[in-house]
Amino acid sequence: MAKQRIDAKFRAAVKAYDARHDRDPQRQIEIQKWCVDQLTAAGIKGATTELKLPGAYRKKNWDVGLMVDDQPQLAISCKSIVRNIPGTVPNRLDDMLGEAVNLHRAYPQAVIGYLILLADQDGRNDKNMDHWFERCGSRLQLVMPRTSGSDPAEQWESVCLLQMPLGRRLDWMKTHPGCDTLPAFFERLATKHKQRFS
Repeated sequence: MAKQRIDAKFRAAVKAYDARHDRDPQRQIEIQKWCVDQLTAAGIKGATTELKLPGAYRKKNWDVGLMVDDQPQLAISCKSIVRNIPGTVPNRLDDMLGEAVNLHRAYPQAVIGYLILLADQDGRNDKNMDHWFERCGSRLQLVMPRTSGSDPAEQWESVCLLQMPLGRRLDWMKTHPGCDTLPAFFERLATKHKQRFS
């Protein structure tokens, strides 16, 4: 897919992420807040950042979540991979399957989205990461879209994989063609939420 321009508000959120230390536990907070704003614009009110949601095996903090009457209705996991990309991508894929299973086994109607930012160059050695962008996207597209609560628990309602020049001049992004674009990501989450909980 061709490079796309980045919306000014999303760029500001990613720049705030870039400006924080890579071990800062609040590094993604502006991206999380931006996601809440996107959900609100799509008609989903009440979502918050850093919400602990119950699951089949353990409670887990989700980057963005919506809980109504003690029932998780919607959640977004925001991830980024900047360094050691070849070593990190497989671990992220394993983790995401576990996240989905933990929530969907207990709450099969819950609507979840996975938003992942992948640097175009490995921050450890500046190598081009186009191969890993394609490899990661080809795996991610296998677990979306989850269309109903009876679909496999490891699937996600929507996944958006973006490649960006993280840590440098942030003037473009690419969406993996097997995943949802940013607008489609929030549109799909909102649509599924309305279908299941309205």
